[in-house]
Amino acid sequence: MSRGDKDIYVYETDANGKLWRRHHFTGHEGWVTQLAFVEGGDAKPTTLVSGSEDSTIRLWCLLRSSLLRVLPQDEAITCMAMAGPELALFGDNLGKLSFLDLRSRGVVHLLPNILVGIS
Repeated sequence: MSRGDKDIYVYETDANGKLWRRHHFTGHEGWVTQLAFVEGGDAKPTTLVSGSEDSTIRLWCLLRSSLLRVLPQDEAITCMAMAGPELALFGDNLGKLSFLDLRSRGVVHLLPNILVGIS
């Protein structure tokens, strides 16, 4: 997997350890800053979630090598982690912390930077 570019490359190894490119995703207009895999029922990743300086989160299908959805946000995405099989936690350029429900595509903003307690 590649970060720090506008394109995303996902690599795999075969049984002999040979590295080969499985996916090449394009579409972000800003640098890709965060990537997270979503595992399917057989513990293999089925979806890739990407965050970018273009203020979007994108969902990519690893089964069909295609874009599933573009989710515009208020600011550039600076950090992201999966908080469960259907829930991503991400932060933005202004220090806001938010949850993204991958099933409903809804976003809940948890901590605006003014509530973090920075004095």
